[in-house]
Amino acid sequence: MKKLLVVMILSSLIFSGCSNSFESSKQSEPVQSSEETTGQEKADSELSQSEWMEQHADEMEDGYEVVDAIDIDSGDTKLEYTSSERYKLESGEEILLVNFTFANVSSGTTSLDAQYNFQAFQDGVEITVYSWLGNEVEGDVNRSKEILDGASIDVSIGIAPENWDSPIKLRVDDVMAYDDVESMGHTFQQQEIQIAD
Repeated sequence: MKKLLVVMILSSLIFSGCSNSFESSKQSEPVQSSEETTGQEKADSELSQSEWMEQHADEMEDGYEVVDAIDIDSGDTKLEYTSSERYKLESGEEILLVNFTFANVSSGTTSLDAQYNFQAFQDGVEITVYSWLGNEVEGDVNRSKEILDGASIDVSIGIAPENWDSPIKLRVDDVMAYDDVESMGHTFQQQEIQIAD
């Protein structure tokens, strides 16, 4: 008896759903042909990966989005370029100090070094990005500090230029982050930093 009742209810739901969709399809607007839709641009979120790459090819270099200033929102954290400066270490070596604001918007603690990778190039050749400068630069020390959800901290990375005439291409990605690759993906950005006096 229960089985018969369930079958009857499901049948009525299916039938009413089919009749409603049939009625609504008769009242809906005519479907646009593919020729009509090609003139309309899709939002970036609606594009396939290949469509997005094709549409933004002039804004990309080696898979990195070329930007005026690094500004990454990974969903769990945010990293925003604030400035860069020539800095003389206690050892006498001059480096480029690149400064960012790092914010945690996740539900747990995290640090800059647990979330982001940095790579720098000058004249087409990779140059050193220091993983640690000792304790003499507060922003560098802050790279490894854990911060709570909702907190932000000023951080710095040190780069050793080969010369002070050519610009530096700084590449940043959030591949270290444990974001859901399927839903959010990862962000790859490249910024050119002018360092000539």
